[in-house]
Amino acid sequence: MQKGDLSMNTTLHDGLRLLEHLANANGPQALTNIAVALDMGNSKAHRLLQTLKEQNYVFQIEDTRHYQASIKLWTLGSGVLRQAGLRAVAESEMQRIMEATGESVHLSVLEGGEIVYIHKVESTNPVRAYSQIGGRMPAHRVATGKAILAFSSRRGLRTQLDALLLGNSITQKEHAAFLKEMETIRSKGYAINRGGWNTDVYGVAAPILDRSGHVLAALGVSGPAHRFTTRRLLSFAEEVRQGAALISRRLYGSIPSRVW
Repeated sequence: MQKGDLSMNTTLHDGLRLLEHLANANGPQALTNIAVALDMGNSKAHRLLQTLKEQNYVFQIEDTRHYQASIKLWTLGSGVLRQAGLRAVAESEMQRIMEATGESVHLSVLEGGEIVYIHKVESTNPVRAYSQIGGRMPAHRVATGKAILAFSSRRGLRTQLDALLLGNSITQKEHAAFLKEMETIRSKGYAINRGGWNTDVYGVAAPILDRSGHVLAALGVSGPAHRFTTRRLLSFAEEVRQGAALISRRLYGSIPSRVW
């Protein structure tokens, strides 16, 4: 490990210790008390606190100048619990879809410009599309990513595509074509990927919406291209569309309506 890497790891470790200390503290804490409790110098504690303040993890009480953890920690924790609850609710439906299609089934969420696989039910077929829980893919190149992007807000979608255009990930022509594809996905209720990331892998996915109609995640199946004939693609599309709607009902008690 390089010296710089070691220093960065130590700083991260100390920053997390400081954050945990504030999260578990009984009220706002003075800088000196924090430094003593964590056995670090005042200057180091102050630097870490300023960084955490800039990222809105910590705020300062105006009159006392004491520090306190912000609600952002609660927001992050809620997100983790929400994903855990989503996985638990989706499990049986994902298993059913795998048995009905014979293909691997994924549950994905959007993070930045990538989708993250938060759950997977593996196909029993000997030839499968490789992926893993925690794995990431460019959202605009895979079915679950397209399903999420298509049902995101128009502003959010434009921001994502403009970032891809700026980073040369897509061309101006692809930008226009992608917007048109998003309209098609919204009208049909599902997205299809024909080798967008890996030419040998096809997929189809549908969005899982929350009570207000905002996209929460996507449910999809993927596998070797030769098994995804036009007829099977349409059959798979109906499976994931119905499965995503069922998961939404189980989570929220009704099928959310999407208003554009």
